[in-house]
Amino acid sequence: YEDGTRISRNGAIISVEWDTKFSFLEELQIERDENGGIKKDDFGETSIPGLFVAGETNGAMPSQLIDSAASGNHIAKLVAMQIILESEGETLKG
Repeated sequence: YEDGTRISRNGAIISVEWDTKFSFLEELQIERDENGGIKKDDFGETSIPGLFVAGETNGAMPSQLIDSAASGNHIAKLVAMQIILESEGETLKG
């Protein structure tokens, strides 16, 4: 505790607050879904062209660090593919 009190325990159950309401996103007026999550397409791109989400921001719940890293890697590949295709006059999307 803040006052220095300690209680010896073998385990605990905690709750974590998870949200994606970052001040810099509010300023961008990013679109959100009915649950308050960030709206994105199948490629992780938000309502703001060129702004992608990955990790826990891309999902519907908290995850492990390895899951977030894998999500970031996946989105990075999609962004790279999009850049390459756009330079050739094509698109990943429909």
